[in-house]
Amino acid sequence: MSHLLNSVNNVKSSTDANINLGLSSLISSPSNDDIVGIDASGDAKKLSAGSSVGTPVLSYVTQLGGWGGSPTVTEGYNIFLRGASCTIEENSALVTKHTVGSPQWLSGWTLVAGNYLMLASWAFSTAGGGDCNAQFYNQTSSSYVGPKIHFETGSFSNRLIYYTSISSNTRFEIRARDVNSVGFFDSTSMFACTIQIFKI
Repeated sequence: MSHLLNSVNNVKSSTDANINLGLSSLISSPSNDDIVGIDASGDAKKLSAGSSVGTPVLSYVTQLGGWGGSPTVTEGYNIFLRGASCTIEENSALVTKHTVGSPQWLSGWTLVAGNYLMLASWAFSTAGGGDCNAQFYNQTSSSYVGPKIHFETGSFSNRLIYYTSISSNTRFEIRARDVNSVGFFDSTSMFACTIQIFKI
C-alpha cells in the first residue's frame, strides 16, 4: 500500500488520497462574514472587513454607439471611456470621476482611503495587425500597478483585475503600454469596455 506524501497548507492527504481542506486550513477561526484574500507572498490571509464591504463604488458600461475619430494610441496613452450612452453607477462618498471634453470621456477616478477590487474589460482596434498591453496606472504615485493585459489581432477577451489598499485619496487610470500600431477603440469594440470597482 502506498500513500501520497503531498500536503497543502500543512494538511496531509488522507488514506483515500484526498487532501481535505476547509476554510480553517487557510485562516484561523473563520466566521461567516470573513473575507479571504492572498497577500503579496501568495499566502492566504483574512482581510479586515472595514466598512462598506462589498459596496459597488463605480460601474461603467457602454450601451450605445454614435461616435467616430481615431486618435493615435502611443506609449502611456490614457485610455478613455465615452461618457454619453453609458450606464454609470457611482458611490460619490467613495469615488470621484475625472472626465474630459464632450461627451464627458472618463479619464480616471480617485478613490478615498480603503481596500478596493478594480476590474476592467477593454478593447483596442487591432485591425491593422498591431498589438499592445494595458495596465492600471496610479497617477498619484506616477507608477503602473497590477498585471498587464495583452491585445492582438484575433478573437479573445481580456479582464484586468487589481486589488489595492490605499491610505489616502488616490487617482487611478488605465494606460496603453508596449504599443505596436493599434488604434483607438471604435464603436464596435467600445461595447466590450466596462469598469467595476468594489470596496472590500
